Amino acid sequence: MSNRADRDWQEPNEVHLTRIDVPFLDLTWFFVKASMALGVAFLVTSWLWVVIGTGVVALSSGLLLLLGVPGWFMSMEQPMAAASAPPSIEPAPVLLIAPAPAIEPPPPPEPEPEPVPVQNEDANRAATEAAQRAEIERMRREREQNR
Repeated sequence: MSNRADRDWQEPNEVHLTRIDVPFLDLTWFFVKASMALGVAFLVTSWLWVVIGTGVVALSSGLLLLLGVPGWFMSMEQPMAAASAPPSIEPAPVLLIAPAPAIEPPPPPEPEPEPVPVQNEDANRAATEAAQRAEIERMRREREQNR
């Protein structure tokens, strides 16, 4: 009996598999959790970002106005020198009528070239058309004979 008990006896196993250790999955789950946390944080504080952005834009535009930046884009008028006389009034321009240009008679029309007769280069097409004409003529003759 002791032999059978010795054969069935196994050493106690203390290893219990509780989870699969895959570093890639741990890292992926971390990024998913972080993204969700950032999304919730932005959702809760989105009004704050709007207020901050509005303030930054308002401050920037105010500083640009104080620096006189819009004046950079306005047209500059040249100041008149104190010693120069005011501009004199120029006389109105005189209207000159130019003579009408000489009209040349139109050139005579060129004679139209004679139309070139169309030649059938396709022998099969010419033969087909001739056969069709012959068939039409034959059918016409048959009709006349049947009357």
